[in-house]
Amino acid sequence: MKFDEKTGNPRLTSRFEWKPNCADYAAMAGKEMVVHFITQDNSCGTNKNDTLAVRMRLGNLPTATNVEQNTPNVITPNGDGKNDCFFIEGISSVACGPQFEKIEIFNRWGKLVYSSIDTKFKWCADGVPSGQYYYGLKFTNQTIKGTLAVIK
Repeated sequence: MKFDEKTGNPRLTSRFEWKPNCADYAAMAGKEMVVHFITQDNSCGTNKNDTLAVRMRLGNLPTATNVEQNTPNVITPNGDGKNDCFFIEGISSVACGPQFEKIEIFNRWGKLVYSSIDTKFKWCADGVPSGQYYYGLKFTNQTIKGTLAVIK
């Protein structure tokens, strides 16, 4: 943990930064923890102390399995605003979780039609016909494979 201590008469703000290592994060995920700060005020010649307790709960680490459960299998790129593009929400770049490396989409003959290393990728099937496509979501610890139907 890192805290920038500041002193002065006006209202002060200080940055608090905490970067747990992966083992600590995994051990504390989903649990509540309390961080105590001690404040000191001696502006009037008397030394006054106070404490502040901040409660926080760490979220669970994302997993590739969570991504797999949120993956659509049909897109209809017709401009109606519903399922026009293939994208997956929730691909995290949390340092302790599995790291996203790339998405690749192939046609039924195995030709690569799309590739991206961006976690916020969006494929709208531009320049390809309706049909069945195959994707591979590559993470550091696994590859999730699936099919995607494009209906135009």
